[in-house]
Amino acid sequence: MEKQNILQRIFGINKRAFIPTMVPVGNNFSFFGGANLANVTVSSESALKVSTFYSCVRSISEDIAKLPFVVQLKDSNGNKTDQPFHPATQLFNQTPNGFSTPFTLKQTLFERALRKGNGYAYIERNNDAEPIAIYFIENEYVIPILKDRKLIYNVTDPILGLTEMVKGEDMFHIRGFGDAYIGKSVIQYASESIANGIALQDYGNKFFSGGGGMLGLITTKGMQNENSAKAFKKSFTDSLQEDNIGFINGDATFTKMSVAPNEAQFIESSDAKVNDIARWFRMPLGKLQKDSVSNIEALEIQYVQDTLMPWIVRFEQECEAKLLTKKERPVMDAKIVTSALLRGDSAAVERRVKTMFYVGAQSPNQILRSLDMNGIGPEGDKRYLPVNMIPASQVEKFWEGKDNSQATQTGADASGSGANNNNISQ
Repeated sequence: MEKQNILQRIFGINKRAFIPTMVPVGNNFSFFGGANLANVTVSSESALKVSTFYSCVRSISEDIAKLPFVVQLKDSNGNKTDQPFHPATQLFNQTPNGFSTPFTLKQTLFERALRKGNGYAYIERNNDAEPIAIYFIENEYVIPILKDRKLIYNVTDPILGLTEMVKGEDMFHIRGFGDAYIGKSVIQYASESIANGIALQDYGNKFFSGGGGMLGLITTKGMQNENSAKAFKKSFTDSLQEDNIGFINGDATFTKMSVAPNEAQFIESSDAKVNDIARWFRMPLGKLQKDSVSNIEALEIQYVQDTLMPWIVRFEQECEAKLLTKKERPVMDAKIVTSALLRGDSAAVERRVKTMFYVGAQSPNQILRSLDMNGIGPEGDKRYLPVNMIPASQVEKFWEGKDNSQATQTGADASGSGANNNNISQ
């Protein structure tokens, strides 16, 4: 009975039915990997020591953070107009709070979501329920709780001085791959790959440091006691660790047996680990090592569509759910603009600019602004079309007009020629 009362007080358990109505979902604390073949403990911090893991987390979080964010108003024709003074635009593109920049806030949110499965930020609102600030909160200070089919968050953040139950609409929550309530750290799934990467990295350090990579055979005469042999070996290795100069006392010799890194398959194993960890993040190898794609434009498209876009969609949908009102959601979109990443090289940019101009899709001013250049005034807002192109619906009418024009011209020429002949004959 005492246990039931305790559970009722903590989790809001229904006393009559003994059914939980408020249940913690998931674990936000740094994950420590269990058993793995490499016998290496993996945490969210130690994983960052693996260069491939660090590079994936850093590239994704920083590449999204550097992109502009905007709220757009949609009209009945599907046209969109940027809303630079909307509260959400201000928070993620101008000033999120009194000490963070938009880049730092977005980068930290995505970094935690990538590494720990969840990124949290508290939304501060004014008396009119408008968002006026947003603050990042460490995962360790947040416990998501499912209550009455809604997520609420038990927050105890000593940095912000926040100790309360936060409603779901006031917690900006970026979830990684997991369930419908909370994301799970990629380390929970990839601990084997990361552990092997850590073990391989440690082995490489020892291999090239001298002492750890020293392989050889000590030969002595007359020493048959095992304990004496171990003590003899220890004295030799200790002398190596001090100054890398070994000393053997007595009638003994040391024969070095070197193993080349490629013979030990060290280089091949390193490349395999890069490929393995990259798969967990859907990261193209061209972003991590020697470019395997000759067309940089194709590489960037692949990177944006496969690697960044799932995270961008998560962010945009969370913005629309938490930072737009119910009346705004049907007519407004929250958008991270990815065009800067899809420009490609100069040749690709030139092809795109020409194509968009010649089909009348963009005016000179729109093209200049997309290249971070100033417009040329009102004349630059005009769009142009090639004179030898007409709408498909007008083709038949156009040729009928051409036929009638030619027939009229031919009749006029014939009439004129006859009159001239008559005149000449007279």
